[in-house]
Amino acid sequence: KKYQNSILVLVGQGPLIEKIRAKVKKYNLEKFVLFLGQRSDVNELYQAFDIFVLPSLYEGLGMVLIEAQISGLPCVCSKEIPEEVKGINEFKFVDLRDATNVWTDYILDLKNNTNRISYKEEFTRKGYDIIKETKKLEKIYLTILKD
Repeated sequence: KKYQNSILVLVGQGPLIEKIRAKVKKYNLEKFVLFLGQRSDVNELYQAFDIFVLPSLYEGLGMVLIEAQISGLPCVCSKEIPEEVKGINEFKFVDLRDATNVWTDYILDLKNNTNRISYKEEFTRKGYDIIKETKKLEKIYLTILKD
């Protein structure tokens, strides 16, 4: 209602997917919601998004949030996610019990961030580099095998 040109893109699967589909249908929102299911090209999808929203009920570190931030996407997520995941300024934690308008206000405020840059170097310095971490793990395994 606040931003008529919005499209919600849902990526992945979860136990609530059918309830979400039913709600979308109930409110006649089919032309505003895309269900993409499980994908292996999410890193490419980030380039098409204006904002990344993760209202998760339970989440670990949330690697999708790391990937989204590296691509420069502003992020709004639930407070159930560990604070350590935050790596950029364009990031807000919101309580799941907060009113819908609190979420939408943060989303609309952050979606106007048109200065998208990659944060790959910043996150690499924080230890989010699959190549370096794989080599560390390999070294640990080789040390264990020698014993």
